[in-house]
Amino acid sequence: MRWSDEVVRQVASLTGPEQPQGVLAATGRGIGDLLQTIAVHVAVLALRAAAPDHALLIAHDEQQTARLAGRPQRLDALVGFPAMPPAVGPHVTRIAAAGRVAEALDRKTQLAVQGAGLKLVLEQIGSSIRAIRSALSG
Repeated sequence: MRWSDEVVRQVASLTGPEQPQGVLAATGRGIGDLLQTIAVHVAVLALRAAAPDHALLIAHDEQQTARLAGRPQRLDALVGFPAMPPAVGPHVTRIAAAGRVAEALDRKTQLAVQGAGLKLVLEQIGSSIRAIRSALSG
């Protein structure tokens, strides 16, 4: 996601981490990356359910698991920035917690359970994103 890294870099160069806009840009990038990783993993797991021993699908499954590692902790770190709007921080914390659930599912559960669990995680993240939008607009 090089383009999103560049967007965050440009916003941060204009605002700095001491401005809410800079923290929110980095947070949006982190949430988007988490969402994309989980959504792709859901699709890979659905395909693996049909062909559990397919080498390419196994490789993609492992790749998505590796991409997920550490994403929730990055969001936790952003919540600690002083410029994080107080109305947004708790929602980002909930998104990070959902990401940790996704990490745990990846390591310990069967394919069908992983896929179903990751879909629930996506729903939880979506709910928190809607709450962030509401907090920022009102």
